[in-house]
Amino acid sequence: MNDKKYDYFLVRNKMKNLLRFSYDHRLGIYYEVLINGKWQKKEVIYKESFENFYVIEDFNKNINLLCQDVSGDIILCILDGYEWKYKTLFYMKYNEIMPIEAKIFCSKNNIHLLYNLINESNTIEMIIHQSYKELSDWSPLDVLINIDCYSSMSYSISQSYNSCVILINSMVYGIYKLSSRAFNISKNLWEKEMVIYISRMPYKDFSFCVVENRSHYLIVTEERNLNVLVYQYRDILTDKQIELQKNLILFEDEEVDSCVMLTLDNVLWALWISDKKLYGCFSRNNGQDFSDPIVYKIFDNIIPTKAHYKEFIEEEKIYIDNEIYIINNNMEVDLFLHELLVAQVALDIDSNKQHMKFKDIVYENININHKDIEDRSSEKKLSIKNGVLTINSREL
Repeated sequence: MNDKKYDYFLVRNKMKNLLRFSYDHRLGIYYEVLINGKWQKKEVIYKESFENFYVIEDFNKNINLLCQDVSGDIILCILDGYEWKYKTLFYMKYNEIMPIEAKIFCSKNNIHLLYNLINESNTIEMIIHQSYKELSDWSPLDVLINIDCYSSMSYSISQSYNSCVILINSMVYGIYKLSSRAFNISKNLWEKEMVIYISRMPYKDFSFCVVENRSHYLIVTEERNLNVLVYQYRDILTDKQIELQKNLILFEDEEVDSCVMLTLDNVLWALWISDKKLYGCFSRNNGQDFSDPIVYKIFDNIIPTKAHYKEFIEEEKIYIDNEIYIINNNMEVDLFLHELLVAQVALDIDSNKQHMKFKDIVYENININHKDIEDRSSEKKLSIKNGVLTINSREL
């Protein structure tokens, strides 16, 4: 199953620097700044950590990094200006350390935490949601998903300014299912779970993004001994909407290695790699239809990898949360293959006299100062005792 692990998170911060976050077994979690197309010195953020971590830029334009340390505790690292601050959110008390898949997203006033746990009393795996405005004031536990832990489950999230969508990839009794739940930020509530796709074969890859109140999905599945690339959108419901859904088959071949769904300058892009070629097509009407697929680039030895890109554009109230393809070659980086993509859109819309261009990226230096982890005595505690999950003596 595709567990959606990334080698890199890329974040454009409030000083317009582009930061790359990654993990090294010797260094732990670190980041680099991109200057003149080259990554600078690696700066360690948190050394004693497991490999999995998650990064967002919140609506105050602070960078929040969530990780699990080697003791099992969940740590929040916040970059406020030039300085990293650290806070232990949860202590994990188990007979043995259980790696937690934890993620965060933001709303106008709150930070939202998602994490998976197994209730040992009934072997049920859960995805749990909590939020806070201040770290001392947590919302009650909200169990979003339950699944028998003899099955398997992973999840991914993507958000816009108005919504966040969690995509669950599960396998139950040999059936593979992609389903989603959407969080309406303005209403502060979760919509019902929706089934996106069901298959008898594991998904080769999938990608999705949220644009305003519509989520866009790209799925590589296997049918009739072919890899099939399927696009689907789902509208996130409001009081006056009916549910809208659309499915399109964009491509079929013997082998599709990976796919990416992203937006650039109000254009929706479906990109995929097949037979060492980068294919793509785009939609200028929010997924109603797409251009014909074409080959944008042929690769010899270096195949692009996927990273997660995040940026909050405050003046336009736009939150960008996409997967992207990147190429690393001798410490140089090509982030978006944008010289290919934007040129193709420009050709397509030239007759309509529309104008699209890539915004210039300004890179500056950024420094960090490490501080000790704050006192843990007043922090929220989570444990499983006698098979029951408790937080501050509340039972789940």
